[in-house]
Amino acid sequence: MNNKYPVFLLSVLFLATCVVGTMFWVYRQTGPANPAAETAVQPLKKEVTAAPEPPTAPIKLAPTALPVTGVAAAEPAVALTFDSNLGNSGVPLVLDLLEKHGVHATFFISGPWAEAYPEETMRLVSGGHEIGNHGYAYQPERSGTVEGMKQDLAQSAAAIQKVAGVTVRLYRPAGGQFTPAGLQAAAELGYRSLAWEIDAIDHGGQQGDAIVGRVLQQLKPGAVIRMRVDDAQSADALDKLLPRILWQGYRIMPAGELLQRYGAQGMRYGKEM
Repeated sequence: MNNKYPVFLLSVLFLATCVVGTMFWVYRQTGPANPAAETAVQPLKKEVTAAPEPPTAPIKLAPTALPVTGVAAAEPAVALTFDSNLGNSGVPLVLDLLEKHGVHATFFISGPWAEAYPEETMRLVSGGHEIGNHGYAYQPERSGTVEGMKQDLAQSAAAIQKVAGVTVRLYRPAGGQFTPAGLQAAAELGYRSLAWEIDAIDHGGQQGDAIVGRVLQQLKPGAVIRMRVDDAQSADALDKLLPRILWQGYRIMPAGELLQRYGAQGMRYGKEM
């Protein structure tokens, strides 16, 4: 009997060893997922992002939201407008020339321009000239949205109101670059967007006589003329241009007055530029 126990124990130990070995082999073959595979999956979790927002629907502008370039005036009348956003050096001379010829005009300025040049801004108002809104930022980052443009226009209007004490009702962006968002924002705020039919192109080294000839060649009743006050040649051309327009029997007035007097006869519209 005693000789059987060692044999029995050896048999049990042998079987146990076989079982353990088999289990270990199975474990090695079918054990937990490969750690490298788990690591490879991790970046997928990090790359999961929110679904992109649907594209913004195109802005559908009403015809009256487009920029006005002129009116169907039955009388010889034009509007004279100036863009002033780069400095103030040309303003005193331009204002002196307008006073000399008895002409009033519309000046588009920005909120920062009014804040930087309060004396010139007040002289525009005291001289009987109209002020239009250029916006607050020259190239606002928020210009792609209607709400952003409304904020920009409101900020500029508030600055002009604070300096000059006037409410602006005409809008022309700096550089004349109209956008659908800007036009829609202006319309919702009660502005009239104003472009032009005649661009004097009185910058970039243009000579006074060439500027005068360009304007006179395009002159017609109801047109809006665009000039600038930032270049010396503007004043030189203006002193020659005003008497020649007046000599042809035209009345020269601010844009707001032209729209009020003749707008009911029909508006001429442009497009975003």
